[in-house]
Amino acid sequence: LMSLHKDSMYGSWIYFAIANFIFIAIALIWGMSAQLSSRSTTFAVKRQNIVEEYSHRKVKELLSFRKASDFPPQASALRRTFLKPFNSQDAFFFPSAFLIASLLSFMSFIYILFQSIQVLNNLQEL
Repeated sequence: LMSLHKDSMYGSWIYFAIANFIFIAIALIWGMSAQLSSRSTTFAVKRQNIVEEYSHRKVKELLSFRKASDFPPQASALRRTFLKPFNSQDAFFFPSAFLIASLLSFMSFIYILFQSIQVLNNLQEL
């Protein structure tokens, strides 16, 4: 059965299979260790606590008539948002979806580039 696919991915399919297995094993070990940890909480509970802290802080600022701090420059705001974990300062979890979408689009671009090079090589052989 595998003899049909021996030449797929230029004969290096076994390396992709092993790498895939390693990534899956790492993810499973990490997931189990996070689940069995005494400090672990679900994302829903963490999000609820953080949004509650965020709301309390914003209401306190509103009732104390404190002036909101000036917005930081755009570059530092992006750096602060992407490099900081989910906490009560922002109370939003947008960056992870944005980063995943960017990674998927980059991987799609690499795949299309690879396929285009392969088609070009096949055309040159004709």
